[in-house]
Amino acid sequence: MRGKIVQEMVFTSLVDKANRTGHLVKRIVIVEAGNIAITPYKGQVYVFTSFVFTSASSVVGEVEVPDELVESARAFVHAKEEFNGLREKFETLLR
Repeated sequence: MRGKIVQEMVFTSLVDKANRTGHLVKRIVIVEAGNIAITPYKGQVYVFTSFVFTSASSVVGEVEVPDELVESARAFVHAKEEFNGLREKFETLLR
């Protein structure tokens, strides 16, 4: 699938945003896969769906993303949603 390489400034706190001391990140956004965004950052890979292009989003290129990577990203998002669905059970254990 075709992915857009998007560059954005991200902020980890309101103080960072106020001081404009964010971090420039690049993400791969795959529009045809539900705007899934894949962001390698500081040794981790962050994946989420429904990415919204804003005025802060700068498309700096395109890349062909192998289907197996797209499917792995989709599976991760699905697993994360499924696990988050167990939140109440974990909260019950903490009462």
